[in-house]
Amino acid sequence: MKVLHRLRRAATAPEPGVSEVGDALALELLARGEPITIRVRGRSMWPFVRPGDRVVISPDLAGLKVGGVALWVDAGGGWRLHRVVARLGPWVWLKGDALPSFDGRVRRKALSGQVVSITRKGRTVAPGGGKAVLFSVANGAARFALKHAARQAKARLAARRKARAAAVQATGAGTTAVPKAG
Repeated sequence: MKVLHRLRRAATAPEPGVSEVGDALALELLARGEPITIRVRGRSMWPFVRPGDRVVISPDLAGLKVGGVALWVDAGGGWRLHRVVARLGPWVWLKGDALPSFDGRVRRKALSGQVVSITRKGRTVAPGGGKAVLFSVANGAARFALKHAARQAKARLAARRKARAAAVQATGAGTTAVPKAG
């Protein structure tokens, strides 16, 4: 227990992206089912989560819903603490509240944890609710819906073009010889 307590303290001290050892320890604690506390550095979740805020991240993803804030590590090793704006099967779409675009789709099992508590200037701030969260989720969901609809329309158009080309080829239309005058 003493070792785990030291590990927990060690995982709380380093900031993500500053120390590879701290990152590894924190991710190991999450993998073991232990919550961690980190200090936020970026502004992508402004105003909901601000630089300097301390957030407690739980590895339990069972209660994670659209509107919740999840932690994941991107391909470059960077830590991302962004809001879930859509879910579809095993995929989730994440977006920072202050960012114009999505992070892309991420497999739900690639998420490391979810925010359960935020401490700002010594006061605990509720991790859910509020107009900013509602706006962010609505904005993200609308962007997701538009992107998804555009992708589907593009696929339907491509299928129609392919069907037309196949029909033309099957009937031999367009390959007939033009009769000579005379």
